Amino acid sequence: LIAAFKNGANLKAAINDNVPAGSPPPEIWMGEAGGAYNSGRPGVTDSFTSSFWFLDGFGVLSEAGESTFCRQTLVGGNYGLLQNTPEHTPNPDFFALQLWQTLMGRDVMGVERSDGGADRYFRAYAHSDSESERGRLTYLLINLSNSSSYSVSLSAGNLLLKSRYVVTSDGLDSQSVYLNGALLEISEGGEFPNVEAMGVEGGDEEVELDPLSYGFFVFEPPTLSSRDADCEAGSEDLCSCSQLIKRGAISTFDECTQEAAIDYCERNGPCE
Repeated sequence: LIAAFKNGANLKAAINDNVPAGSPPPEIWMGEAGGAYNSGRPGVTDSFTSSFWFLDGFGVLSEAGESTFCRQTLVGGNYGLLQNTPEHTPNPDFFALQLWQTLMGRDVMGVERSDGGADRYFRAYAHSDSESERGRLTYLLINLSNSSSYSVSLSAGNLLLKSRYVVTSDGLDSQSVYLNGALLEISEGGEFPNVEAMGVEGGDEEVELDPLSYGFFVFEPPTLSSRDADCEAGSEDLCSCSQLIKRGAISTFDECTQEAAIDYCERNGPCE
């Protein structure tokens, strides 16, 4: 898959090499892109498995400087973002695109990996958003392995991990996808889910990614309140166990430690 996308990057380089000196380089677009030719394949291009090549394509082509990705198609065949039915129910790729558009900025950042990128089952991309007042950076991690989980330590300078968006499914051929365990679907009133509001507390920058899943991990600058907070042991600014559970920082009382309360305070400010 990466080799195929890099062929496109090589084509772009060849085109730019033939642009007259002083002329602006042309934009190179990914045109009619789909997971398989001839209207796709049911159970493949309209299922969870399609989201892996789709998102990986975004990552690879963005790093190669591509500016536009045209998906074939919105509705039609077996590779549409919406099912070719009267209800036009979203396929998994629709939600993958919604998450990308919502969370990934337009500024492509390089990712330094401890393995040098040798593990072909694990993909990592990062974008920042210089136009946003929030100044956030988002990692997209993709686990293509059907048997191995990955434990990854993420870092983004002085930014803090604020929220996680991990997507799973019942199977590769399933058309149901879950964001942090919640089914993504259109409401009875026809409204799309607010995926940004479905993120969970960032917590530790050591993240776990299960087999055949992908996730977006959003880093943001510390808030003013977190810089002003007294996060020392015993401080009144620290959250109680119940407050940590309510905010999603921990799941059970067994996980309630002073270290967890201090970590939450340093990231989010005083527990008010």
